[in-house]
Amino acid sequence: MDDAKSLSHQVPPPPVYQPSPQFDLPSSSSSLSIAHSSLHEKSIVAEEKQLRKAEDHKSTSGKWKIILRILQLFCVVGSFGFQASANAWSGRTSVPFDNVALLYFFYGIEWAAFIWSSFCLYVQASLRFNSTHGNIKPAVGLAMDTSLAVLLGIAIGMEIGAYTCPAGGFDGWCNFYNTGVSFGMLLFITFGANALWDLFSGLSCLRTK
Repeated sequence: MDDAKSLSHQVPPPPVYQPSPQFDLPSSSSSLSIAHSSLHEKSIVAEEKQLRKAEDHKSTSGKWKIILRILQLFCVVGSFGFQASANAWSGRTSVPFDNVALLYFFYGIEWAAFIWSSFCLYVQASLRFNSTHGNIKPAVGLAMDTSLAVLLGIAIGMEIGAYTCPAGGFDGWCNFYNTGVSFGMLLFITFGANALWDLFSGLSCLRTK
C-alpha cells in the first residue's frame, strides 16, 4: 500500500491542453485586390506624368510659335518700312527701276503674311485666356504657312536677281532697299520654320510614346 501511494504521488498530472495562437493569414482574394490596386495607382501616376509632359511640351511649343509670329510682324514692318521710305531718304521721286511690278507684288505678299500672323497671334492669345474658340486646324495652318513661305521665297529670289542695287547707289536709295530685302529674307525663313513645324506636328502619328 505504501508503494502504491508513493507511485501515485510520483505520477505527474496530465498536461492541460492549451490552444495554439491563431494568426489571420490574408486570403488569396485580398492579396489579389491589393496587387490590383497598386498596379492601378502606378498606371494613374504614369498617366499623370505623360499628361504633365504633354502639357509642358504644348506650352513650350506655343511660346515659340508666338515668338515666331511676333518676329514675322516685325519683319513685315521692317521690310515694307525701309523699302517704302527709300525715296524719302534719298530725295528721289520714283523707284530707280524700269519695272516695279515685282516690288508691289512683294508688298502684297508681305501684307498677306502680316494679316495671317496677326490672326495666329489672336488665336494663341484667345486660347491662353481660356476662350471658347478653338485652335486653327492643322491642315489650314500648314497650307497657309507653306503657301506664304513659297511665295515669299519666289519674290525675294526674283528681287535679288532682277534688281541690281549696289550699296550706296542711287543717292543712298539702295541702302534702304537692301535693308528691306534683308528683313524680307528673314520673313521667308520664319515662315519656312512655321511650315516645317506644322508638317512635323501633323506627322505625330508616326511617333511612339
